[in-house]
Amino acid sequence: MSVGDVIERTSMASILLQPRDLDMLASLGTARMLTAVYLEWLHFPQWRSHYRRSLEQGQQATYQVRPHLYERLAGLRERGLIARIDRASLVLQSQSVPAAFALTSQGVTLLSDQREIVKTALWAVPSRSTLLQQTEHMLLIGRC
Repeated sequence: MSVGDVIERTSMASILLQPRDLDMLASLGTARMLTAVYLEWLHFPQWRSHYRRSLEQGQQATYQVRPHLYERLAGLRERGLIARIDRASLVLQSQSVPAAFALTSQGVTLLSDQREIVKTALWAVPSRSTLLQQTEHMLLIGRC
């Protein structure tokens, strides 16, 4: 089954599944959880020029992920391939903490079929809620 076949069967959302989407699913299956920033740094090489440009313009506040990645992630969520994990905000610093993304069991099945990866080699978000400390620990692993 090719990516084109998957597009035919799952074209209910606003995006078409692309090989890079499968790459992002594979990263999520391996790293367990990643934020949009980590996904952009791994799978969109143009982030470097975007980052350099923002530094040159003196915008050193925070790195901003480009909107097209959020559109891709929303499309993957619509298909049930990934889950968004909202994290607690840092009350003392009064800044929001970016959401994390993880593979769902449906995403594991699709990725296993498309990339011939053994399902047990991929991690999917558990159906029960995870403790905050476990979520943050998994994100630190993903960052490395």
